[in-house]
Amino acid sequence: MTQATRPYFAPQAFASIAKTVEAAGFANLYPYHANVPSFGDWGFVLASDTRLDPARPALKVETRYLDETNFAKHFLFEKDVIADGVEVNTLDRTALLDYYLSGWRNYR
Repeated sequence: MTQATRPYFAPQAFASIAKTVEAAGFANLYPYHANVPSFGDWGFVLASDTRLDPARPALKVETRYLDETNFAKHFLFEKDVIADGVEVNTLDRTALLDYYLSGWRNYR
């Protein structure tokens, strides 16, 4: 799992992070977002070789926030947050920086 910026403000950066994690060879990719009180809606990417079912979480510990009814919503994104056609970020081509700066240029 990795932190992956705020999907609403920088959707291309978020998508590039997801694509970069996917390019590492994981069988399954699970982008999601959650409200972090000090930051707002924040994105993450979970990758696994094991298939997970976000609609049926196996919560084995007591939680204050997550439960079976609200777990799956974190894996859903509005249409205007989904960015297609982005590049994988590499050491030779740091596409992520361009996407990040482009996404945040209107919010400085």
